[in-house]
Amino acid sequence: MKHILLRSILALFVLVSITSCSKDEPTPDYEKLLTAHTWVKGNIRAESDNKEALELFQGYLMLYDDYKITFNADSTYTINGGTGTWELSADKKKIMFNQASWNKTNWPIHELKANSLKVSWKSRFMTAENVVYEATIYLDLIPQH
Repeated sequence: MKHILLRSILALFVLVSITSCSKDEPTPDYEKLLTAHTWVKGNIRAESDNKEALELFQGYLMLYDDYKITFNADSTYTINGGTGTWELSADKKKIMFNQASWNKTNWPIHELKANSLKVSWKSRFMTAENVVYEATIYLDLIPQH
């Protein structure tokens, strides 16, 4: 009886060992995914703890209706007529822009797939009364058709 129990435990151990040795997913080529398309706005939203800030940013978000960005393999980009350079952070979790008007803005990448690029950034808005509102902008990009 002990012999059967020992064999059963050994067989179970071997089965668990074999199934746990599956191959890892290959690491995606992030540069290739970014440069494969011209990306256009799919969806955009603002998040803030301040209700007034959200109301102000709703008008700001309408500016992105015709948003279009192309990442080129030579580390340049074109964004609605403007240009600059870009690179991925070492951990591939941020797109880092080097454009004078953006002061080296970074976009955290929330998702990057062949048909989806989801990024975000912090944005500030100052009213005529010098009141500053801040929100996080979430931009979902899709390939241009």
